[in-house]
Amino acid sequence: MACGLCQLDRPLVDSHLLPAAAYKLAREPDRQNPNPIVVTPGHAGSSSRQISDEFLCRECEDRFSKRGERYVLAQCARPKGFALRDVLKTLPPLVENERFKVFDVTVSVGTPVEDYLYFAASVFWRAAARCWTLNGQTIQRLTLGPYEEQLRKYLLGELPFPHEVRLFVHVWSEERAGFTSIVPTSGRAPDGTHRHKFTIPGILFIILVGKTVATEIDAGALNSNAGSFMWLCPWSKDSLFEGMGALVMDALRARRGRRQP
Repeated sequence: MACGLCQLDRPLVDSHLLPAAAYKLAREPDRQNPNPIVVTPGHAGSSSRQISDEFLCRECEDRFSKRGERYVLAQCARPKGFALRDVLKTLPPLVENERFKVFDVTVSVGTPVEDYLYFAASVFWRAAARCWTLNGQTIQRLTLGPYEEQLRKYLLGELPFPHEVRLFVHVWSEERAGFTSIVPTSGRAPDGTHRHKFTIPGILFIILVGKTVATEIDAGALNSNAGSFMWLCPWSKDSLFEGMGALVMDALRARRGRRQP
């Protein structure tokens, strides 16, 4: 069968919508039920299953791992520390208020911008390139229009990162960052721009797409015309957390209920 990325006829391997490592970080081995709460639009529940299917060839899987996944997952919130947040805290903020700080990471040691761009593009593209399922339920497929093909060619090294896509990286400021991962989901910004988000432990990735984003929504983006920026801000105040929070709490209550004798 043809690989979803390179489109060559090659043997396919088990490919994940979100990296397997992000799922493993959410496991709690010291608990009676170590399985993480898996969060998808409209559902949250404790599950041992990962969202995966035969989709990519081995070469493309390795490409994703080497070009961003391995590095970014090492920098996110982990049981022994949160390397990316530690780096940001050593930098002087360009902008700050009571809710957030913005940093220019263009030349910062430990924050290779291209790895974050590539990693985010790989996840958003996977969420748009096919339908994924979990426990028989179809997960909402992202609609990226012409940017889906542009991202595919970027991931193959055939095009630069799409000019009409802006990526924002929000690093959780809470000292006790959880290990939540949420698959890509879609919505609209207040101005009507298409907005897509996903999270791995400690880091929220947001893309806005459209013909006007390069001029009207450029400030603060990782791929801004003015530099490369990351935000330090509370995850609990983000709309993705607020929208999924009730689902997570219901799942946690259900799991606790099953532990009762």
